[in-house]
Amino acid sequence: MNEMYGKYVLENKYKFVLLIQILEAVLIILLMYVSMHAANRLVYNVEHPFGYYRCRLYWLIAASLEMILLSARKYFNFFDTSFLKSISKSVEVVFMVNVAMIVLLYFSNSDEVTPYYFLIIGGFQVMSLLSVKVFSNRLKEHVFQRQLSIVIGEEADRNMLLEAVRKQTLGRVLFVSGKDRRLYFYVDKADYVYLLITSDLSLKEQIISYCELHDIQMFLVPESHEITMRDAVLTQISDVPLFAIEGYRLTEAQIIVKRCLDIFLSLIGIILVAPILLVVGILIKREDKGPVFYVQARCGRDQIPFSMIKLRSMVPDAEKWTGEVLAEKDDPRITKVGKWIRKTRIDEFPQFFNVFLGHMSIVGPRPERPVFVTEYLHRYPEYVHRFAVKPGITGLAQVLSNYTTTPQNKLKFDLMYIKKYSPGFDLGILIKTVGVLFSKEQAQGVSKTEEEPRPVEVAELAASLKNTRSRKRTCKPYSRKKVVAIWISCLVVVVAGTLLRYTVLTISVMEAMSVEIPINEEMGEEILVIEEEDIPTASLNESVMLSALDISKKVDNMDSKSKIHSVFLLLSNLSRKELLLVERLHQGGYTLQEIKIIQDIMRENFNDAELEGLKALAFEN
Repeated sequence: MNEMYGKYVLENKYKFVLLIQILEAVLIILLMYVSMHAANRLVYNVEHPFGYYRCRLYWLIAASLEMILLSARKYFNFFDTSFLKSISKSVEVVFMVNVAMIVLLYFSNSDEVTPYYFLIIGGFQVMSLLSVKVFSNRLKEHVFQRQLSIVIGEEADRNMLLEAVRKQTLGRVLFVSGKDRRLYFYVDKADYVYLLITSDLSLKEQIISYCELHDIQMFLVPESHEITMRDAVLTQISDVPLFAIEGYRLTEAQIIVKRCLDIFLSLIGIILVAPILLVVGILIKREDKGPVFYVQARCGRDQIPFSMIKLRSMVPDAEKWTGEVLAEKDDPRITKVGKWIRKTRIDEFPQFFNVFLGHMSIVGPRPERPVFVTEYLHRYPEYVHRFAVKPGITGLAQVLSNYTTTPQNKLKFDLMYIKKYSPGFDLGILIKTVGVLFSKEQAQGVSKTEEEPRPVEVAELAASLKNTRSRKRTCKPYSRKKVVAIWISCLVVVVAGTLLRYTVLTISVMEAMSVEIPINEEMGEEILVIEEEDIPTASLNESVMLSALDISKKVDNMDSKSKIHSVFLLLSNLSRKELLLVERLHQGGYTLQEIKIIQDIMRENFNDAELEGLKALAFEN
């Protein structure tokens, strides 16, 4: 029975894909409504603060805009299983949707909008999008775990390729050598083919044609000339179509913008890492009395050599007997302090000075030593293109690959970076660099030995095809720890937004209650109709007695426990219309007329003991 069900799922997988994507869309629209409803309750204590029909109109506009942006950002892409990508897309879309709604509400003359409302609803929306993605990912596993992926590559790279693909694939993965005579037998059985051959172009073309004819989903390693054609402009000569291909270079405007950002970020970096450099420098000096810094010749833009500064992580004169070689895994030349600073990338911090001096950039291809550059230029003539930009402290190859990645693959990442360069792309790489700092694999050196490759047996393939039960997952893009961490972060944003919204209001009310108004004071004519939420006209003419700055200082001095308690009391006793009126009066500080109105509202809703308790909370800090 299980086998028949598995076969049915495989035969109808595209229908399941469509159903899951539709379910994602429906859940997002529903959760958008729930998010707005929850934010309305927290911020305004009512379901429809902008009016029944207007609230529904805003929900439809926001939901439609969110769906369009999510589709444009490929949020519903069935093959995108990266947790970081999903979170970054969710945050980006939520930000753009809320900016658009702020503009809409501004031009619709809504006086009830507060910035904290968008902070709270944004937290709910990110939680909703993450929840939908986690749920849909579980359904995807149910479909994909019965699928077979074939990795075609070189026998020498077998273990590395299998490990890399298994981290990105929910189903079964088998490796097949490009020289295997049963190659097309395996391809016919596969749902996905990962063509990772880089040397045999003829075989590569044959497999591509075969997969296209048989409608097999395929992923392949791009050649350098294919990267060059990225974003090529279509033109023509007479009736002959042509691609206008641009080289690997940045425009003058891009170079100026990149340099300005480098100076700004390097100055910030130098200030932030200075204490760390001081402490680590002392530790390095104490360990073996050797120099703290290590200066090494590297090739910069246009292959011009420069001296790159690093914290020393190896014994002094480490290359005296070995010559210029790459660091290996468990390299004996690395010191005790060196192992720690290499894992945490602290040894790279002095390069902020190289960036400030103009030798390097914050983001770019990693600078190589002249001896290795000569070797790589001989093996890969296209290697010269990576010197079109300044080398960087971090780069696309560093965040998407490991230290042990082959020079050829690193080169392709570097070329793709140059073609895709933009300030926003640099920002994305910097964000991903934070995750790399905690990655153990990407800090390891070159391994001396590799496990011997094992041939694929037909029996293994048959067993894999027959067995439809779920095995232990190797791909965990949405682990519980990651999901819980994001959920808690969003809840903190929601709670903090709610607390901030009402804390200032609470303190301002208590400040107003502390003002003594003489009984014989003539108050000008009051126009206070809470039902219509009008503002007293007298407040326009009177001088401010309590400024917003004084209230802000009082809020800063109040402890968290007192803030939460006072906010709870205010929300429990005042109606939504009274809260909105108090908030309007608070803008710009309080006049004498407004203070009188605040005191009347508070005396109507609190007894003397409660008012004294609120004052004590506000002023005991």
